[in-house]
Amino acid sequence: MHDRRQRAAPAFNDGILLVHARSSLDFIADGFRQNPTIHYFTGLENTVGAVFAIDGKSGESWLFLPTDLPTVLQPEVVPGVDAAKRLGIEHVVDWSELVGFLAQRAAWPLPLSYADDSLTVSDLPPNS
Repeated sequence: MHDRRQRAAPAFNDGILLVHARSSLDFIADGFRQNPTIHYFTGLENTVGAVFAIDGKSGESWLFLPTDLPTVLQPEVVPGVDAAKRLGIEHVVDWSELVGFLAQRAAWPLPLSYADDSLTVSDLPPNS
């Protein structure tokens, strides 16, 4: 997955790529289907509501994880250094840090590319 992220970073060298994991479960379906772009870059199959970012300028990857999930959902990973090492992602942090991440970069005139799943409704953190 690290190689995939490194190959993608130059395509966004003047901006940021944001990908939002699926936030809702379909209880009628035979199972949860993750956003394929999240899976491609992180390898995570069952992480609900995460936001993944590639900062093209630095080449660093960020994974913002919601920590306020219903008890029926057990996260694949929790924010922290251990998850960052295991996934090979430079920053695995709480969802609440997304607003600061975007605000810090808003001072620069950077394009923001958002990979959206057109079949779902966005469920992003407040103030984003």
